[in-house]
Amino acid sequence: MACFLRFAMTVVLLATALPATAQPARWTVVGEWDISYYPATGGCLAFTRWGKTNMFIGYDTRDGVKALDITLLDERWTSIETGAIYPVTVAFGHRPAWTLEMTGVFMDGAPGLNILLGAEGEKSRQLLAEFRRETRMTWAYADTELGRFPLRGSRRAFDAVLDCQRQHSSTITAQQ
Repeated sequence: MACFLRFAMTVVLLATALPATAQPARWTVVGEWDISYYPATGGCLAFTRWGKTNMFIGYDTRDGVKALDITLLDERWTSIETGAIYPVTVAFGHRPAWTLEMTGVFMDGAPGLNILLGAEGEKSRQLLAEFRRETRMTWAYADTELGRFPLRGSRRAFDAVLDCQRQHSSTITAQQ
C-alpha cells in the first residue's frame, strides 16, 4: 500500500510540475464567432464554421512579428497540396476582389489555405476594413467558387479579437 501511495504521489507531482499542452484559451463568443487566444501562435483569432468550411482570422505574433492570419479549412478540398501556393480571390460585398497568394495547409484534420500578411501594412488594414464593414464574402480559386459566406457580426467579432490581442500582448510584455 505504501508503494502504491508513493507512486500515486509521484504521478500527481509530475503532472503538476509539467507544463500543460498549449491549448487555445477561449476569450469570448460573439454571435457565431468564437474568439480564442492560441499560445502556439501568440495570437487571438476569431473562428466560425459555415457548413463544412471553417475560417480563422486574427493574429500570429510568432518570431516577434505581428501578422494578420487568415485560414480557411474544408475537408472537401482534397486537391490542395500542403506547401503549394494558390492565387485565391476574395471579394467582400460588391467590392473588387483581392488576390491573395495562399499556402496549402493541413490542419485540424482538413486541407485548407492560409496566408500571413504584415499586420501593420496597408493591404492588411484595407482587407480588415472590408471584412468588418461588409455583410458577405466570396472566395474563389481559378474558375472554382470555394464559397459565399455571411459576415454577420464580423465587426464585433474582430473588435473582440483586438481586445483579446491587446490583453495578451500586455500580459506577455509584463512577464518578460
